[in-house]
Amino acid sequence: MGTIAFLRSVSLEAIGLGAHLAAGAHAILVQAEDIISTSPPSVPRPIQTRLNPNVRSAQPKDARQGVQQAFETMTDGLGKSASALVQTPLKKYQRGDGVGSALSTAVQAAPGAAIAPASAAARAVHSALLGVRNSLDPEHKKDSMDKYLGTTHSQPR
Repeated sequence: MGTIAFLRSVSLEAIGLGAHLAAGAHAILVQAEDIISTSPPSVPRPIQTRLNPNVRSAQPKDARQGVQQAFETMTDGLGKSASALVQTPLKKYQRGDGVGSALSTAVQAAPGAAIAPASAAARAVHSALLGVRNSLDPEHKKDSMDKYLGTTHSQPR
């Protein structure tokens, strides 16, 4: 029994460490993306992409929900890249701007578009690991919610 409890404890801590590392990588990549992205001032970016939301406050309740959040995050990251590289320059071209202007827009967006999938992958790993950890140890999720939100029952999850 002691060995099983020890292995469970070590596994949960390893999963938690992985989740923290993924959250840190995501935060760094979001900052890098904001620094190198050159979105025009006439196109406001949504608040969620400029601010790093507290990823610990929106924890998945179990592994299934964690994987679902991971999939949604990856989809959003890839969509963001596709929009920056294809959709925005195409719209610019369709509005009457020249091919050079549309191509210039795509080239300027390339560095940020390259980082977006990596940032999404880090966030996806974080969500998946939190889901697994919360499935194995629901009490830890409650403790985390109390710590980061400051309440005991803020959201029924």
